[in-house]
Amino acid sequence: MGWVILACILAALLLVSLIRVGADADYDGAQLTVRLRVGPVHLRVYPMKKKREKPPADPETAPKKPSPGPEKGALFSLLRALLPVALRAAGSLRRRISVDRLEARILLAGSDPAAVATAFGSVNAMLGMVLPLLEQNFRIRQRDIRTAVDFQRTHSELSAGVALSLTVGQGVSFALRFGFQALGVLLRWRRQQNETKKQVTDTTERAVAYGKEPSHQ
Repeated sequence: MGWVILACILAALLLVSLIRVGADADYDGAQLTVRLRVGPVHLRVYPMKKKREKPPADPETAPKKPSPGPEKGALFSLLRALLPVALRAAGSLRRRISVDRLEARILLAGSDPAAVATAFGSVNAMLGMVLPLLEQNFRIRQRDIRTAVDFQRTHSELSAGVALSLTVGQGVSFALRFGFQALGVLLRWRRQQNETKKQVTDTTERAVAYGKEPSHQ
């Protein structure tokens, strides 16, 4: 009887591992939205919905504002460090990950027509190199990439969207490979951030001790 239960459990795990899940990411030029999907169910994971907070009766009991998080430059350095780790972890799954949707709208504009034309050529050249690599490593079902120029506008515009899907088993495999490697990168990044913050604090304290304003150049 025990082996029958074990066989049923293994069969259930096998069926679950074959369920296909996905992730959608869209950028409209102002905000990034990320959703997870399992079948017809879509769950937004970023940005999270903010809960309404009741104003406290006593201002002294008002909750303190959270300390500011890492600056954009620091977050960019973290993402740049995690990107090669993610690509290595996804190496064996590249042909199994399906890109269900890949969209981009790039409108280049500016007051200098020569600079805009040069940027337009550079963007198209970059797309000409990147897209064949994506098609070689991933199954792209729907692709719509458009570039344009507008010399009457002063600001460029960018919007993009991507939808990926893979099975639960493939996702678990990727998470295990990526998780262990990403943990080491994250720990090193946090240690560097703490050391940098400590150096800035020490410099500020020394400057104040000598009666000088710290330099922020």
